[in-house]
Amino acid sequence: MGGLRTVPARWREVPHLGVPAALGALAVLLLPGYLYVRQYRHVLAEPDGFVYDFSFFYQAGQRFLADPAALYADVQYLYPPPSVVPFLTTVALPQWAAYLAWNAGVVALAVVCFRRVLRLYARPEAEPVARPLTRGLVLIGLGSGPLLQNLKYGQVNVLVLLAGLLFLNGLRRDRPLRAALALCGGFWLKLYPLVLIPLAWGVRRPGRLVFGFALGLVGLPLVLAPVVPLALYAEFAVERTPTWAGLTNQGALNGSLVGVLTRLTLPPEAALHGLEVPMPVWVSAVGTFASALLFGGVALAHAAGRLRREVAGVIALALIPVCSTLGWEHTYLLALPLLFFALLDARGRSRRARMLTAGAALLLMLPRLPIRVLAALVEHAPRPVVDLLNARYLLVTLALAAAVAAWSWQRPEPGDSLSRSDG
Repeated sequence: MGGLRTVPARWREVPHLGVPAALGALAVLLLPGYLYVRQYRHVLAEPDGFVYDFSFFYQAGQRFLADPAALYADVQYLYPPPSVVPFLTTVALPQWAAYLAWNAGVVALAVVCFRRVLRLYARPEAEPVARPLTRGLVLIGLGSGPLLQNLKYGQVNVLVLLAGLLFLNGLRRDRPLRAALALCGGFWLKLYPLVLIPLAWGVRRPGRLVFGFALGLVGLPLVLAPVVPLALYAEFAVERTPTWAGLTNQGALNGSLVGVLTRLTLPPEAALHGLEVPMPVWVSAVGTFASALLFGGVALAHAAGRLRREVAGVIALALIPVCSTLGWEHTYLLALPLLFFALLDARGRSRRARMLTAGAALLLMLPRLPIRVLAALVEHAPRPVVDLLNARYLLVTLALAAAVAAWSWQRPEPGDSLSRSDG
């Protein structure tokens, strides 16, 4: 208890972290009640009703058990074939019970992920992060908008985040085989994590890394072939993936670069409706160029020794929802490690840097406004205000990426080159 009593005092010493942490603690206290009113009571009242997005996963598991070839009978299921495996356990329960159990698992894994981020931040030459600050960061993560959206929608992004963090931690601990297998696990759930592969540049034992990727990308489908037919991979690649090429979602929940830019070409009320729409050609071109520039720049900065692998890794994770065509608010869970790095890096910096970092934390803790409130803003507020509000996750993430990169930028030591390993 004595240790807990010191927490508020330590938070007051670093208010740029303490204020968001206090709000995170309040959000955590209010979260169960909010979720009950907003979601759980409806799920319990209609046990077989559709629960976005959890029902996509749950029903995919049901279809797969009935007939594996029917996995992609629902065109809304856009995940690689092995992604269905984790959901086979959920169909043993009624959907309402599986949804509640999944939410409990999301919270537990989120805490695991947040603590791994703090391990990733630690450096031998730096003073350890005080326990009250680590508790504050965990509360900020648990009280964030992205985590709330993952719980509401029953999403899987916490597993993707865990895969990315295990990859970075594995490389840091000189365990490239485990790192590669972890990243492949995330890839087979969603395709995103492979953008981290260039950060393995300079690994000390590249043969083990390559072997791990061979096992994860080729060996796993072969091992699962008796359960997950190989024909599903072709169906996913040839039929499902191209169906969504060139499309984005116009709703305010989509905070990706192409989503935000596409909304600017539509009437302001488009943000109120989560509909898939074609991207204008120029938006698609900007998105492709920005993705190559951002991910390529991060990879080159790491290879040149300017960014430690851990820093480059959390920036790359955060850029995934920015560069995705569907950068949902729940996908911005991948940006929380970058936020943690920024809040910790801001200690001892200028007052302006601390205030801006605190502001970024508060914006990432703000989920999409209720549709009625957003509709009133669309009707009465100037459009630039509404557009900026709906683009807040995108803008904050890009600002945090620039800040953390600038604060972490280092001059290569004599003799460093692109072949150098930073361990």
